[in-house]
Amino acid sequence: LLVQFHFKQIKMEEYQEEMSSFWKRFCYFAEMNNPLKPFISEKTLKQSITVLENYRNSLQASLKSEEDQRLYRRALRVEKAVLHPDTKERIPWLFRMSNVALASIPLNYGLICATQTPMVIFLSHLANQTYCCFWNYYNRNATAPITQKEIAQGYLLTTASSISVAWGIRNKANKLLGRHLRKRHFMVIANLVVTASACSVAGFLNLYLIRKNEIKKGVEIFDEEGNTYGLSQKAAKRAVLKSAFTRFILEWPNVLFFAMSIGLLKAMKFKPATKNRQIAMELGISTVILAFCIP
Repeated sequence: LLVQFHFKQIKMEEYQEEMSSFWKRFCYFAEMNNPLKPFISEKTLKQSITVLENYRNSLQASLKSEEDQRLYRRALRVEKAVLHPDTKERIPWLFRMSNVALASIPLNYGLICATQTPMVIFLSHLANQTYCCFWNYYNRNATAPITQKEIAQGYLLTTASSISVAWGIRNKANKLLGRHLRKRHFMVIANLVVTASACSVAGFLNLYLIRKNEIKKGVEIFDEEGNTYGLSQKAAKRAVLKSAFTRFILEWPNVLFFAMSIGLLKAMKFKPATKNRQIAMELGISTVILAFCIP
């Protein structure tokens, strides 16, 4: 009991220190989203788990050297990046937070760079919502179980809403912009606006439906020392709605910064020599922006 209390106290103090300012929170989540994290080896993971177990079983943890503390923090980052916080099972590399930017490269090609024919709209949004559904499942709150029926319902609803919104806005864009869409930079930015609109609605619904059981059951709440007070439905509702709203607004900084980047390159009269290089540049800009926007 003394070891558990000691570790809880240290863990809570560290968490409060890491989250004490916007910059520290940004750095913390930026490290969690490091694109190199998906390539953590099994050996590194086992070493990190051993370091954490030794730390948690030691009453002298707070008296260790700075080097030991550095190793502990590194091991903790590895554990959080690879293992599910509730089940401690390894999250498939494709669905880790650190892999979102890399996984989005092929998805962004269909959503942003390709000419938006009806078939491209259908297949690209189907692929994107399939990825989001799996991502939400593997990063869910495992203390609130969800049935396969609920997962299927959420998947079908979000996929249908994404395709419907994308199709509707695209038709309006074709009527309003017309010949302007023949220009490459206009087409790409229009594709991005359509995608952001569709994914914002679908992302909100996807996360809310996948995690709605948390609202019914409640989530654990803790005091400043890390001791649990019990389950709270009110806290669960606030957490789920805030997370879902974050999914809604997450797409729009990508649109803004992408449009600014394309506009800046156009003002500098920078134009790749071939279409393939143009697509590679657009995908690169979108990936870098997404990597910074998530934290």
